[in-house]
Amino acid sequence: MADEPTFTDVIDWLADRQGRSVYVEVGMPDPTMDSNDAIVLAVHVELDSVRDGVDVSHERGIVYLPLAGIDSDRNRIYIDRARVTEIQVNPGALRVFFHDSFYVAFSG
Repeated sequence: MADEPTFTDVIDWLADRQGRSVYVEVGMPDPTMDSNDAIVLAVHVELDSVRDGVDVSHERGIVYLPLAGIDSDRNRIYIDRARVTEIQVNPGALRVFFHDSFYVAFSG
């Protein structure tokens, strides 16, 4: 893996966990703390396959990740490369920051 993770690394990490149960966290850095985050959602879900999609309001491609087992036709995570500002990836965890204001993290 390159020094700086890429969007392809995000897709590969998620694809490698298709069908597995993972912990998903949505949060934001807390500027009042040195290293703590404010977590707004924390769930365990089963990941479906990463799929290509389109953000029709912005006319650009995105990927989305249906969450298996909880009505994956309606429950999914959208990842728009244009909004990603930082990627942290390692073998057991992935964190994707959007506009430097919030993140979606996966572990498992």
